[in-house]
Amino acid sequence: MWILRITGCFLIIICTTFFGIIKAGSLKKRVASINGIILCLEKISQYIKLENYDKEQILQKALPEDFCLSEYGVYADKKACITAEDEGIINEFFSELGMWDGEYELKRCASYKNILKKQLEKAEKEETEKYKLFSVGGFLFGVVFSVLWW
Repeated sequence: MWILRITGCFLIIICTTFFGIIKAGSLKKRVASINGIILCLEKISQYIKLENYDKEQILQKALPEDFCLSEYGVYADKKACITAEDEGIINEFFSELGMWDGEYELKRCASYKNILKKQLEKAEKEETEKYKLFSVGGFLFGVVFSVLWW
């Protein structure tokens, strides 16, 4: 009977640790996704300066891998791990892309880059605050639960 309890305790510790590591990793993915969109906006502004592309051509060349183009607009893949606020900002920019002249589009790109840089700062702050908490907290939660269960 005690072998089953020990096995159960190990499984609980492993599962909670794994969950904590996954949650901590999603914080890093959010930072990377926002960085990718900021680079995308820089590429879009370069394409607008250099040549007169249509919206679909620009997006196919500039979008990061964890964002997809569909007939309804741009959406984040589940790998991106962005928040609803981040996704709202991104959708707002891409839904209006190509509606104005090049000069105004460049101003919009600069404006949205600043907004996303603020989001990036918030994401980096959240990552530094919560990364260790999630990665170590999962393990500790598993240990505490196992001790109480024993």
